[in-house]
Amino acid sequence: IVITTNVTIADNSVLVIEPGVTVALAVGINLTVANGGRLLAEGTSNAPIRFTRSGASGYWGSLTINGGPNSPESRVAYAEFEFNANATGTPCIDVNAGTAFLDHLTFRNTGAPYIHVDGASFVISHCHFPSATAQFELCHGTGGVKAGGHGLWLRNFFGKPIGYNDVVDFTGGNRPAQPIVHFIENVFLGSDDDGLDLDGTDAWIEGNIFLHIHKNGATPDSASAISGGSNGADTSEITAVGNLFYDCDQAATAKQGNFYTLLNNTVVHQTHQGGIDTDGAVLGVADAGTSQGAGAYLEANIIHDAEQLVRYLTNAVVTFSNNLLPFAWSGPGGGNTTNDPLLKHVPQLAGTVFTNWDQAQIMRDWFNLLPGSPAIGSGPNGRDRGGVIPRGASLSGEPV
Repeated sequence: IVITTNVTIADNSVLVIEPGVTVALAVGINLTVANGGRLLAEGTSNAPIRFTRSGASGYWGSLTINGGPNSPESRVAYAEFEFNANATGTPCIDVNAGTAFLDHLTFRNTGAPYIHVDGASFVISHCHFPSATAQFELCHGTGGVKAGGHGLWLRNFFGKPIGYNDVVDFTGGNRPAQPIVHFIENVFLGSDDDGLDLDGTDAWIEGNIFLHIHKNGATPDSASAISGGSNGADTSEITAVGNLFYDCDQAATAKQGNFYTLLNNTVVHQTHQGGIDTDGAVLGVADAGTSQGAGAYLEANIIHDAEQLVRYLTNAVVTFSNNLLPFAWSGPGGGNTTNDPLLKHVPQLAGTVFTNWDQAQIMRDWFNLLPGSPAIGSGPNGRDRGGVIPRGASLSGEPV
């Protein structure tokens, strides 16, 4: 299908693009969903939909999904995008207060942002976001998650941005008035800044794999897998459960009044080598020139091969309880031990450069526990300590 003029899907209208269709757009042409309109472009694994240019040169524009309260859900699945607007300020897909389900998407143009979600309701799952070849944040969001909606990033593969750009920068959404954003079982290949930058944003972060986060280039502050400060008067309360961190300057930075809860994570080879920072730690509670976070609570984590536990600590309250640590902790908490966790395999750096989500799942096997590990059965409710645990809630003390 060749499109030579801008197309808008109007209110109460639906555009269906069938599996296997190639949508070829002329130079500068945009596809827009108006508030109340709906796009259904659902390919299959054997018959993906392809959005590309018409002709041998140039770039088409972008896909914008607009919306408002109770706007219908547009769905794009098993689709490939190439030759979209080659500008660092123009995302390939922009969900602007709309409602969108975006699944199994592949992006070929590495010179422009992939997805923006602003005040939207969204599920973004099983997408492949390649490493950037220009300066931009791979994905971005402002305005939190819209009322009555949901914000979920599920099992996506994120390549590496360049320089002072985060992998995902998302701002807004605080309990109890607003829905909060969730990051579940994604893979982050690396960053010169932060993996997730969440300012004034409550979030649930579970089962992700964070790799190779090191301050480099023109980045003026520290680099962390998970980071965030305040957004005006709003701060972040973040829960991180069952994540794996490998070769990062910091696993997390909670600054400017933020508070983090880290439960059942595994942190291996925390080091600032590979970057330009002068120091590193598992947790930062400030950054150069910023105020302290409120603090953090860490329980049932495995920390193996680390430079130090906490960085920039002055008046924040950091509690370590029942963790396996590389060295003793003298601050608040208790029940920590310094025994070898007996991980199944600790990889070398060269073995941890993955090209897709499936490849990276070997980390879960490597960070499993060998028989006799002191982490087996010693976590909350009798579960294991560390990040290789079943997803979801656990109970103890229930009647037989």
